[in-house]
Amino acid sequence: MSTSGPGVDTHEMVLIHRVIRREFGQLPRLFRSAAGDRARSKVVGAHAREMVDFLHTHHTGEDELLFPLLRERAALDPGLMDRMDAQHAQVDDASRPSGRSCRRGRRARTPPPASGWQPWSRPQCRP
Repeated sequence: MSTSGPGVDTHEMVLIHRVIRREFGQLPRLFRSAAGDRARSKVVGAHAREMVDFLHTHHTGEDELLFPLLRERAALDPGLMDRMDAQHAQVDDASRPSGRSCRRGRRARTPPPASGWQPWSRPQCRP
């Protein structure tokens, strides 16, 4: 890691990960609040789909742009980088059924089950 030049401010990285975990943690409550309300179910479903899409975009950016530079330039524990890669894969795998559940909910006009969104609140998925 280069010591010439300014240090790296990682506050925004920590902040966005907190926001993502918090917002995914709120989804079960939002789904329950929309039960039986077709219009609200559409809004909550669209919000959930947008969150999953954002998470995918965010992780893709980290995987393709940030992680290679961290491996190359930063003196990080290789095991830490491997854990971050594994966490991204785990979240990606977990999001696939949730996305399908969201699409099923849209067709059925009911919100997807809250249990489909729990992977993001599990400690092992946290960075």
